[in-house]
Amino acid sequence: MWEFIHKILVLFLERKSKFKQAEERLTRREEFFDGIKKIDNLDIEEYQKHARRNGLAQALVGSRLVSYRLVDFVSRNKNIVNFETVSKDLAFWDTSLNIERDNDRNIIGITLNKKEYFKEKCMMLITFIFNASIFIYSLFIYKTNLLWLGNYLLIPDYIAKIVLLILSIFLLITSFLLFISTMILFDLKRMVDLLNR
Repeated sequence: MWEFIHKILVLFLERKSKFKQAEERLTRREEFFDGIKKIDNLDIEEYQKHARRNGLAQALVGSRLVSYRLVDFVSRNKNIVNFETVSKDLAFWDTSLNIERDNDRNIIGITLNKKEYFKEKCMMLITFIFNASIFIYSLFIYKTNLLWLGNYLLIPDYIAKIVLLILSIFLLITSFLLFISTMILFDLKRMVDLLNR
């Protein structure tokens, strides 16, 4: 359960695209590919090259979840245009994927793990529906809650209204974020299909 909550938090902390302008994205891509060439020419141990490549990939994508091998695999695919975004989403939902590797541990294929993908979809939908239901129910019983807070907890009316308003806004925002994450998860199948064309 904690892993699921952690995924939701990471998704919304890192979801906002920080590199909106095309020139910035182009510059970041050029720096990434130039950096990879420089690392390949260095006379250092392979594990150091691997760590540096991963650092470049994480700087390009803006997420610590991705690896160089994933970014390399997605960027080589002709069907994917914004490989940074796709790499981030694939890395985020990695438990729902089967990743095929060659002898050098390079990624040669990605398919959906249908059982895990179904479990993730069910968990996400249940969480979204539960949260949205609590939000809607809290709107229906607003007056009852206001009276209960005033009569039984002896909270002044204006403070009780503020508390219920904050709770309602929190539930609304959480429902909205869960809706977005559910849509991203449902889009994962399309991304994997694009990778395998």
